[in-house]
Amino acid sequence: MPHLITRLAILLFCLFATTASAADAPKEIPSGGAPKEAPSMDAPKDAPSGDAAKGISPRNIPREPVGFTRYIAGQLAVALPDLKLAPAGDLTLEATKTDGSPAGQLHLDRLYEFCQRNNSVCDNAIANYVGGIVQMRREESRPADKSMVRLEVRPSAYIEQVKLKLGADPAPVYARPLTPNLAIVPVLDFPRSTRFVNARDLAALGVDEAGLFKLGEDNLRAIQKPIAELLRIPPPQALGRIFDEDYAASRIIFHDDWNDLARQLRGTLVLMLPASNYLLYSGEANRDALEQLKAYGLEVATRSTRPLSPLLLKWTPTGWDEINLP
Repeated sequence: MPHLITRLAILLFCLFATTASAADAPKEIPSGGAPKEAPSMDAPKDAPSGDAAKGISPRNIPREPVGFTRYIAGQLAVALPDLKLAPAGDLTLEATKTDGSPAGQLHLDRLYEFCQRNNSVCDNAIANYVGGIVQMRREESRPADKSMVRLEVRPSAYIEQVKLKLGADPAPVYARPLTPNLAIVPVLDFPRSTRFVNARDLAALGVDEAGLFKLGEDNLRAIQKPIAELLRIPPPQALGRIFDEDYAASRIIFHDDWNDLARQLRGTLVLMLPASNYLLYSGEANRDALEQLKAYGLEVATRSTRPLSPLLLKWTPTGWDEINLP
């Protein structure tokens, strides 16, 4: 649904919104990593708390990285007895199967950062993380289906990091540039998780890379309302937002959908994607307006377990330009 936020509301939000609420429960659990067998299974959705996560008290959760890593390893060990999980550095777990073969790494940095900022709901985040990883293991073996394909926006640096971690895996991530620092990636949308499409999935889907992206576009169109039903012209000193969609940030992929609004705003349209399910837009590009947009967006990202990007993006007739705001 479309919503407008006045500049006064932005300031109040930034002053008083300090913790995540139950509504912020993650679709994408703060992991950043994935088992090697399902190299792009990096986005658990909301997941029910498993037995390992029941009864967690924020008082019992270590606050320093080494203890936090060991604590999460213990929680996951109960929920995933078929894996051996050992710390491989601060906020990283190495997973090994019962036959001794590697199962990949889990990266806990985003979960840890969320807990540092939101200690009172850290137990809920850990419960969702554990449940999400368990569900990921269950969904790894599910075959890809064309109806599952979606397109997501991810930081380009994150995509490169994933590729480096996966090494020799053929075409581990399919991606196209959106801006210098953002990329479009096809994912498979499962009931409780999403993961990148890999070469094996591409063969199972029976499409080439171009067909994969077209499939993702078509499926996004099918599940999203027409953008004309959502967009409103923001009044002076106000922001517009789309925040009740799993793939709200992916709307930036469809550049031409924004042309009418940009024309009504005389070419001044600035977007921010603070979370994958949250999009902000403004019709002003003066420094004060940009600073307010960024401040609000950064607070959204801080509260979210699905943070995406701090970039400000300006509409142009041919694409999106990144705005450098010192």
